Amino acid sequence: MNDMQVLRRAYERENDTRDRRSPHLRSWEYYTIGASRDDMRRLLDEGFIIIALKTANLTKYKLSEKGRNFVWATTMEREFAKIPASSVLEAMDLVVGFDDIKDAIAKAVESRRRINFLLEGPPACAKSIMLEGVRSAVPDAYIAFGSRTSASGLSEALFEFQPSVLLLDE
Repeated sequence: MNDMQVLRRAYERENDTRDRRSPHLRSWEYYTIGASRDDMRRLLDEGFIIIALKTANLTKYKLSEKGRNFVWATTMEREFAKIPASSVLEAMDLVVGFDDIKDAIAKAVESRRRINFLLEGPPACAKSIMLEGVRSAVPDAYIAFGSRTSASGLSEALFEFQPSVLLLDE
């Protein structure tokens, strides 16, 4: 796991709305966010995290102001990265026909709203190629193949990668 992933998980843990404690009391241990002790030492040295509590058996950490601002800025960059419909349509150029469906999918990706599509049809009518086109146009899209993906595997992938677009292919 890289430093950005560690910082992002720490940020999510500190801003978890299910945690009823006051935000300034929310701290975490290195293993709860999947980091190593070396990661913690490095982030401490760089000033991204601070020690919130230290006992003989336990060390709890919090993001410093520098760490919180860094994660927030990169999260906002990711949130506002818009994918134009034209690039999605260009990625689906291999598919001949189905222009109305391709246009609807491209506009849905551009709008960044939660929209679901079910592509149904006989075998070999380019459903998988459309999904692959969307995956190639959207940098953080995740594609899963139903025959090789379990529910727990899909849940783990969603928490780990946090894709903006999830594509499921039979």
